[in-house]
Amino acid sequence: MPRHHCHHLLVLSVALALSARATAAPCGEGVWRGTLGKEAVSLEIDKALASGDTLAGRYYRGGSLDELVLTPLAGHPDAWQESDLRGRPTGVLRLTCADGRLAGVRTAAHGGGSDRLAAGAIERDAYGATRLAGLKLRITRLVVLDERGAWQEFTVPGARGLQGLRFLGDGPGVAALNEKLLKHFTDKLEEALWCRVLGFIDRGPDHNNYREDESKVMAYGDALVAISNHNEGACGGAHGGVGNSVRTWNLVTQAWEDVSKWLLPDWLTLASTGELDPEAGPAAEPRATVVGAPEQAEEQPVAPRGSALSRFLDTSGREEREECGDAVTVKFDGAHMWAQAEGLGVAPETRGDADRLCAVAFTIPYDLLWPYLTEAGRRHAADLIRSPRPDAHSPL
Repeated sequence: MPRHHCHHLLVLSVALALSARATAAPCGEGVWRGTLGKEAVSLEIDKALASGDTLAGRYYRGGSLDELVLTPLAGHPDAWQESDLRGRPTGVLRLTCADGRLAGVRTAAHGGGSDRLAAGAIERDAYGATRLAGLKLRITRLVVLDERGAWQEFTVPGARGLQGLRFLGDGPGVAALNEKLLKHFTDKLEEALWCRVLGFIDRGPDHNNYREDESKVMAYGDALVAISNHNEGACGGAHGGVGNSVRTWNLVTQAWEDVSKWLLPDWLTLASTGELDPEAGPAAEPRATVVGAPEQAEEQPVAPRGSALSRFLDTSGREEREECGDAVTVKFDGAHMWAQAEGLGVAPETRGDADRLCAVAFTIPYDLLWPYLTEAGRRHAADLIRSPRPDAHSPL
């Protein structure tokens, strides 16, 4: 090979090496998955974990729920102090990033040796995917009904305050419901783990950040399942939050039921007039009988159901509405109503910073609603009325 060709190749090789070295830089925000030594590792660096423009990070090995926290090491732009959530230093990571790849070396504390880290960039919402794929559920309760079926309540070791549901059965409606419930549980689990790391970075190991989420079965009919959810927590900010809801799953349609559609379109207007027949269904109250001689006895209709329903709606939550004024609104739609064995629940909506005491939920009994239910609504209501009450107390 001519000498000048060798010189050109040498210059090209040096240029490529310098270029590769130049593109490697301290890592910014991102999520990566790869290996640390011989173990799988998922790592995240995010400004949202710290205050201001400072970066902070976290990572976990294999399928562990225990995370290690990364904070920048002063004076070393590529170095991160690693510690556990008790505040104990566990090592130092030196990381560089280039072309979506992360590379580095972890040196364990107290002379524990070192391991190489190599990982590729992944989507942000895929950070917890490895551990969620191998999640080990701990069954805390098994409820077996009659021929309707059974379900399990479960937790996950290391995730205090979280409880999920899993139904047993072969139907497609059960499988679809379980998929929804597991997604809800894993989303809340990831929120709780994030919240715990955020609290540690912000205030140290004595922080009071927490997340709780619990689901329960309220009623289990032939075609419908009513599921309650209670959640609360504090994860930064001045105040914590509390939420309660009930949703009704249709095993036939394999979807959440909009129970507001069980009512006639103009049911509120009809209720105010009291014009509907109070004996439209099996839930109607009996007619009164005048006691006397057989030839004089006659049936007298009781007060129309419409007026009774109208009075009920007028008095339910009146004290809270008067106290809170226009900060609370009662809406009879799918986002604010649910079905359970006793009737249709309603959760008022609050605006702005209104006190949560303004949003006092109430249940409209089926016997008051019966004349105003559609045919499908009556069928669904009858299904829930007949259903067992596995958890008779209301969460609201």
